[in-house]
Amino acid sequence: MGISLSWPSGLEWLAVIPLLSVLVFVHELGHFLAAILVKVRVEEFGFGYPPRALVLFERNGVKFTLNWLPFGGFVRMAGEEQGSEDPGSLASKAPWQRFIVFAAGSTMNVLLAILIYTVVFAGGTPEYTGRMVVGDVAPGSPAAAAGLQPNDILVRIGEQETDSFDSVSSATNAVLGRETTVIVERDGAEVAVQLVPRSPEERPAGQGALGITITLDEPVGVRHHSVSLPTAFSLGLQRVAFLFTAMAEGLGRLILSPVLPSVEAPEGGVSGPVGIARLAGEAAQMGWVTFLDLGAFLSLNFALINALPLPALDGGHIVFVILEWLRRGKKVPPQKEALVHLAGMMLLIGLMVVVSYLDVVRWIQGGSAIPGG
Repeated sequence: MGISLSWPSGLEWLAVIPLLSVLVFVHELGHFLAAILVKVRVEEFGFGYPPRALVLFERNGVKFTLNWLPFGGFVRMAGEEQGSEDPGSLASKAPWQRFIVFAAGSTMNVLLAILIYTVVFAGGTPEYTGRMVVGDVAPGSPAAAAGLQPNDILVRIGEQETDSFDSVSSATNAVLGRETTVIVERDGAEVAVQLVPRSPEERPAGQGALGITITLDEPVGVRHHSVSLPTAFSLGLQRVAFLFTAMAEGLGRLILSPVLPSVEAPEGGVSGPVGIARLAGEAAQMGWVTFLDLGAFLSLNFALINALPLPALDGGHIVFVILEWLRRGKKVPPQKEALVHLAGMMLLIGLMVVVSYLDVVRWIQGGSAIPGG
């Protein structure tokens, strides 16, 4: 079932500290490296958040500091807030250079997710085996037409035995569009049916090739699938592309659903630091693979959220860079831009407080760490 991480009982949520620290540190490292690339003078690279505990060392004019709040880090650049036109300041750089600096954080989080998934796939992902039980059977689906019923146990699809989610998926994909024999166990006897698994373009929204849901009943074993490093990298890229697209679509639906009745809100809701801490604790108990998977997922989420065109976020800064470019180099007055980002920061903090309150209430009431879960 995987090697669990060692945390004191009841304090598993503390796993969120190293998890978020790495995500934020990598994000800030992106800003730091991009600033160095375009010759912005970096004054401080902080490990953790202020107040400052001590200066670890100083190199090339950059103070590397250790701070008391153990979450991630930060980069302080010359002219970042004051709008300085000093040649080494961020404000003095061309719009394309500032775009690189602001976009580098999210880019690094995406690269981190790719790296994590590459390691996971190369190291071997666990596949739990056991009886695959049919749950719902969609009306009008190939499974319904063939007479499959809830509680049937999948034994074989075509020539392949079905004792795991992966085996069901691979067996089904191997015979898409072709009449296939499916063997199930029902009331202690094997029953053979004929059906044609649907190709992707033939499937109604939310349904698969067969039109059934399946569950793993009483796992009896585990297999580990390892692949070569190039294959693992390719699978990591595919996984990141799929998740990032799904996240962007879900976020779009979440934003548009209150104003467009035709847009359905995604299931669940928004989770804050408290909910994430609970998820990290649960993932740590389940083993390294699950913990790393959550880390990659959160890294992508962090990249997407920071890229949103909202004040105080990297995407908000990029909006002002694009406005300057469209206005042929005419900047928005630094004081006005600072006020916009300050207002945005206050709104984000307020939202975080509300979401955290809901997370705590859900925790006290024994609800899931995932909203709606």
